[in-house]
Amino acid sequence: MTQYLRMVGISALLIVGAGSAQTRGGTLTVAQQADIVGLDPATYSAASSAYVAEQIYDSLLTVTPEGEVAPSVAAKYNVSTNGLIYTFTLRPGVKFSDGTPLTSKDVVYSLKRVLDPKTASPRLNDLGKVASVTAPSASTVVVTLKEVYAPFLTKIAAAGMGIMPSGYAESHDVVKQPLGSGPFKFVSWVPGDSVTLERNPSYWEAGKPYVDKLVFKALKDDVTRITNVQTGTVDLAIGVPQNQVDLLKKSTSVTLVGGAGTWYDYLGLNLTKKPFDNVKVRQAISYALNRDVIVKTALFGKGTPINCGPIPPSNGAYVDCKVQVYDLAKAKQLMSEAGMSKGFSMTIKVGADYKSQVNIAQLIQAELKPLNITVQVAPMEWGSFLNDYTKKNYDAVVLGWIGAVDPDDFLYYQFHTGEKFNTEGFSDKEVDRLLELGRSTVDKAKRQVIYKQVQTLISQKMAYVFLHINDQYEAFRPNVKGYVHYTTGSLESLKDVSLGK
Repeated sequence: MTQYLRMVGISALLIVGAGSAQTRGGTLTVAQQADIVGLDPATYSAASSAYVAEQIYDSLLTVTPEGEVAPSVAAKYNVSTNGLIYTFTLRPGVKFSDGTPLTSKDVVYSLKRVLDPKTASPRLNDLGKVASVTAPSASTVVVTLKEVYAPFLTKIAAAGMGIMPSGYAESHDVVKQPLGSGPFKFVSWVPGDSVTLERNPSYWEAGKPYVDKLVFKALKDDVTRITNVQTGTVDLAIGVPQNQVDLLKKSTSVTLVGGAGTWYDYLGLNLTKKPFDNVKVRQAISYALNRDVIVKTALFGKGTPINCGPIPPSNGAYVDCKVQVYDLAKAKQLMSEAGMSKGFSMTIKVGADYKSQVNIAQLIQAELKPLNITVQVAPMEWGSFLNDYTKKNYDAVVLGWIGAVDPDDFLYYQFHTGEKFNTEGFSDKEVDRLLELGRSTVDKAKRQVIYKQVQTLISQKMAYVFLHINDQYEAFRPNVKGYVHYTTGSLESLKDVSLGK
C-alpha cells in the first residue's frame, strides 16, 4: 500500500506572494547570521550549512509546507504490511546538475555513506534500524528495516539525506564541491563572505527555480543584516533579531513573516566535568534562572519559556511539567546540599555570530551571582565554537536546536546515550528505554504519551537547562514573490521565489 504519513508538530505557515505572476531571472541574495561549515549532506551540523545544502540536494522524500511527507526524487513508495520493507519508485528523468541521470545506484550509495561509521555522520542513527539498502532496478530502491521504526519516513525526507552521484565523495571534496539534483547548483564559496549558487538547468521540477542565481551572504551583525534588506542590498534576511520585529512590522520597505517556531535555546553543562556531574548543582543553576526575564530581556518578549522539555506547544507531544522553574531559595538550598554554598567559577562559551545567545549568556552570568557562581562569558568564532563543543572542551554553552518535526527529532540525538549530539555526556537507562520505545511505537497517541514521559524525566535530571522556544522571523523586499515561511526554519521554498518589480 502506498502511504503518506502526517508529520507531527508543524504549525501554520505563511505564503507571501502566492498567486502573483512569477517572473524569471535575476539574483536572489539571502543574508544569514553565520557562514557555512561545509556542504556534505551526510556530515554538516550547522543550520547555516543546512540552508544552503537543501538548495543543492534532493532527498527521496520531502516535507511540504502543510507538514506532509511527500514525493521528491521518489515519485511514490510502498510499505509492507509488517512495516519493515519500504520500496521507493524513483521519478523518471531526474538528473544531477552536471546533467548525468540519477539512478537507484546513487540513492543506495548516498544512504550507505550515512550508514558507514567511517563517514562519521551525525545522522547515522537516523538509519540505525536499516538492515539493507538495495537497488533491484535502476528506478527502484528497497530499504529493509531490522524492526519497526516509526519516524523512518520523516528521517528519509530530511535535507541531510541528500543524494549525490555514486562514488562522488571518493573523488571530490564534498565539503567544498557539492553535487546534487536540487534546484540550484554550487558555483563558489568565499569563506567568511558568501556562497554562490546558480539555477540548475537539469532540475526535474518543470519551470523551477525562477531566479538565475542565489547568493547566501554571511552578515553576522544583526543591524547590518536588517539594514541591508531595508536598503535593498539583500533581498531576504533570515534570523531577524527579536528587537527589530515590532519595528519591521510597521515598515513599508520590507515584509516580515514568522511567529512561534521550533528553535529552542538551552544552557548545556558539561556533565563529564565537576561540579556539573552533580545533579543538585545542575538543578540549582536551573532554579536560579528566571526564564520570563530572559525572554523579556534577551528576546524582547519574542519567545516562550520552557519549564519541561523542548517540544513546543504546537506539537501533540508537548508537556507542561513545571520542573525547570525559577525558585532562588530552592537553588541556594540545593547548592548547600551539594556542598557548593561557597560557589565556583565557570565559563560559558557561545557563538559570537548569534547575538541573542550572547545576551542570554550575559543574563545567566548575572542570575548566577546569588549562588556565588562566577561566570565568564566567552563569545567565539562559530567554527571554533563548534569544534570546542563537539570535543567537550567547555564548562557550559548557550546553544540552540532548530528544524525538528517528529518528536524523536527533538530528543533522541541529544539525550540517548552515546549519540553524536549528546555532547553534554548525559546517560540514563530509563531515558534510553523510552526513546527507543518511542521509535518502535507506531500509534500516534501512544507515542505522544511516551515523549511526554521522557521530557519530564530529562527535565528532572537536568540533561539540559532548558530556556525557551524562540519566535522565528524573516524579512524580505516587496519584490520577493512566492516566499514560504516554515516553522522548522527550512528555506526549501527558495525554488518558488521570483523577483518582481
